[in-house]
Amino acid sequence: MTGNSFWAWTVLKDQPFFPTSLGGTGDYALMWVDYPYQKHCDQLGSVQLILMSYHTGALLVHIFDTRKNDFLEMLLHHSVTMFLYGFSYMFNVWETAVVIAYLHDVTDIPVCLTRLFVETDYKKSTVIWFLTNAACWFYVRLLVFPQLIYTIWVTPIDFGHWCVLPIYVFMLSCLVVLHAYWFYMFIYIFYIQVLKKGY
Repeated sequence: MTGNSFWAWTVLKDQPFFPTSLGGTGDYALMWVDYPYQKHCDQLGSVQLILMSYHTGALLVHIFDTRKNDFLEMLLHHSVTMFLYGFSYMFNVWETAVVIAYLHDVTDIPVCLTRLFVETDYKKSTVIWFLTNAACWFYVRLLVFPQLIYTIWVTPIDFGHWCVLPIYVFMLSCLVVLHAYWFYMFIYIFYIQVLKKGY
């Protein structure tokens, strides 16, 4: 995850469509300039395909692995993710997809570190990473991501049929709903484990 995020950052950081809210200097509304004949920056397609292969593997593992309590919500997440990757690649909107993939991957880093420290005796470090994770998640996935979806919705583009953009935006919005639900679970876990039990 860290390697993917760093690679995506090196590809995106100077692009005119990489938004300031994620550390860039550009404007996300420029993601569809010259569509459908954009001049994609170097490695953009490779980044998208590698990330898509990672999520394809995650979906297959999820389907065939032992089923847990969150099976259906994770199945929804993985299925929507695969649809969005496939759609973005086939419709030649790579810029949109890679920025959204980047914001998801970069916020997965503190998630992984929190999971790592949960398995240790370093309780204070666990709490610190948990709070870092919650803060990153709230800012990136619940504030920035919906703004990017809104930009996608209001930026003029012709996909050839009126229903394509609403379906794309609906799928992205499904991810936001899942993120909000998981953020609620973070807060609930923090309340039970830290505030109530004195973790």
